[in-house]
Amino acid sequence: VRSDKATTVVLTPTILSVVLADVPGAVIGQPVALALEGVAAKYTASLSAASITFADTATPVDVKLTITVPKDQDSEKSKVGTLKLTASTTATTLPVYMETESKLSFKGVEVEVAGETDSDVGEGDQVSKKALLLDEVTFSIEMENLFPNENKEGDMEDIEITATIEGLDDGDDVEESSDNFDLGTEDKETQDIVFTIPKAADDQIYDVTLVAEGEDENGATHKAVRNFQLEVKKEKDDVRINKAEVSPSTVACDETFTLSV
Repeated sequence: VRSDKATTVVLTPTILSVVLADVPGAVIGQPVALALEGVAAKYTASLSAASITFADTATPVDVKLTITVPKDQDSEKSKVGTLKLTASTTATTLPVYMETESKLSFKGVEVEVAGETDSDVGEGDQVSKKALLLDEVTFSIEMENLFPNENKEGDMEDIEITATIEGLDDGDDVEESSDNFDLGTEDKETQDIVFTIPKAADDQIYDVTLVAEGEDENGATHKAVRNFQLEVKKEKDDVRINKAEVSPSTVACDETFTLSV
């Protein structure tokens, strides 16, 4: 099957700034050979020069690194290969990484605790309202697709948001997920995830992690993460009877019995 659709994209060149101290054995006025090694098969990478020369100890020398990546590259940090710098007989290697930007983003996060709402919970924030045992907590999560409308391959599908509260249930993590949904280019959608604070929760601050993942029309996975905190508070007079047993289960008038709670 023949397709005229491009399967790769050339990234804007990255500028690598190198100073003399970065290259053991380098001498002012003497060339340092450059080479890319071990480039992952799915990438094409090239340098704008095969060697550099330092004019002094302080002035950096810039080299352009151009990388071609597949359109189904996931939004993550990946190792491209290794930059080898050779001065005389001394070789130095430096890993080259690239991080692909996710086009799936959190537009806003609201947290409602027992009817009270914190309308703007950002990265690293603590929800302003404290939760009590058995309170219902709702995360209203607005996601957006950052691809522009002119991008014909930017629609995303099967997006799912997973919310995890670490150690909430007697030390065990509690996890809930949204329904799957799709987002067209420049579109936004809000999903609600609801928790009930368990009776076994401790009086402390808990870490909350939201992870959203979806796939664009090129098969690339886009991922967004938001971390914040939620405090659970036990009231001093909050005494709850979780279980009661009468022994024996059947008694007659004037007989004694035991109530265990």
